[in-house]
Amino acid sequence: MSFKSGQTIRRRVSVDCTILAQTPSVTWYGNAAAPPLRLLPLALLKKGPLAGFDLRDEMNRPVPVLTTPQNTAVTVQAIRTPAEQISGSSLSERTIDDIETIVSADPSAASAAAQSVIGSAAAASADSALAFIGARLEPWLNVLAENFVLVALLPAHTGERRILKFAYDQPFDPEATQLTLRQRFAWDPLVFRLSIPGIKEADSYHFELTVPDGSSITEGSLGDAALRPAVSFAFERPGRRGGVPEIHLHAAIDGREVRQPVAAAALHAARPGWFQTSLGFGFVIALLLVATALRLPGTALHGKAATTAANAGLGELTGGTATAAALFLPVLGLIAFLLGTVGEHALTGRLLLGARSVVILQALLPFVGGWFLFFGPHGNALFWSWRAFAVVAVGLELVLYRGYRGRRIPVKGALKRAWNWLGPPFSANG
Repeated sequence: MSFKSGQTIRRRVSVDCTILAQTPSVTWYGNAAAPPLRLLPLALLKKGPLAGFDLRDEMNRPVPVLTTPQNTAVTVQAIRTPAEQISGSSLSERTIDDIETIVSADPSAASAAAQSVIGSAAAASADSALAFIGARLEPWLNVLAENFVLVALLPAHTGERRILKFAYDQPFDPEATQLTLRQRFAWDPLVFRLSIPGIKEADSYHFELTVPDGSSITEGSLGDAALRPAVSFAFERPGRRGGVPEIHLHAAIDGREVRQPVAAAALHAARPGWFQTSLGFGFVIALLLVATALRLPGTALHGKAATTAANAGLGELTGGTATAAALFLPVLGLIAFLLGTVGEHALTGRLLLGARSVVILQALLPFVGGWFLFFGPHGNALFWSWRAFAVVAVGLELVLYRGYRGRRIPVKGALKRAWNWLGPPFSANG
């Protein structure tokens, strides 16, 4: 599976199977020497149109599938025939109509028809065909209400091994996933879960997931959601920060019951690249604002206070210096702003939404600081404003660093050490 866009994922499935003698078949018209045309069920897919569907064999030749009316007729017959043959009784026309509705109708109408058949089966006599459906096929009725069986028409002999590959696009709405505040700032990964009912019928299952540029996978699992996963990996390793761009998970089923088969992956914005560059530029902005806050108490005074400060060796902020600083600071902000608005895949953009807002706020600080130097207040008002800018810049950098690091950082200890370092100069100039 790969993310085609922000709203679509591309699923590619390969089925390695052996044709059994009991696999249903139909006869070629006018060609009795041709191999039987097998009705091969490949997968359970959600009801609805298949966008970008393609089915091919091991030689990359296209393989046809049943149309919707053909699929309905075959699936209804697959339910009706064993029920009537084993019980020795026939299903009523109403029950057959309900089964057709289950197979062909939309999920809401199909679920209502399934409950009707299940309710009628519970009240039927023990040796009737309807009772057989209720006892043996009830789970399948609920499954077919939501899904349909993809059936391929494949010429093949009994015992022949075949490999079929099909692909299709599946809607994916990232807006339906409500991100938590921690996920928005990239502190926690976005967990993506995908139902894989086909694993129930397989001896083994292999799952591959590829994420777009700018994002990575930090954890992956394959197996039963209600039990322990058959396969589980964590890709967050020292020296390999940011996970991997794709995962390959393989599970041997070996006849085990899998009730809720799910493949899951923890998606995170990749640390190298955008995150690393933004973090570095944010550090430059924060360092500049903090350094200026330490120097500004003497240089930001005017008039008599400026003369006193100059005599004390603190220097004076002249008009030319203020103008140069006021023009230089927005340049840093403009570069940081361009970093914050860089384009990427829609899914990556969603994972970076909170972190991007932090970068944009960082970019605004130099603009505001330049305005204060050129048009703003002087003296202590400018000094206290600049102190506030420095504190905000450090706070924003810590938020971004927390997302880049991917694990908890000792914020209290860092703030305490920063206060011990910055406190004496602030107090002395207070």
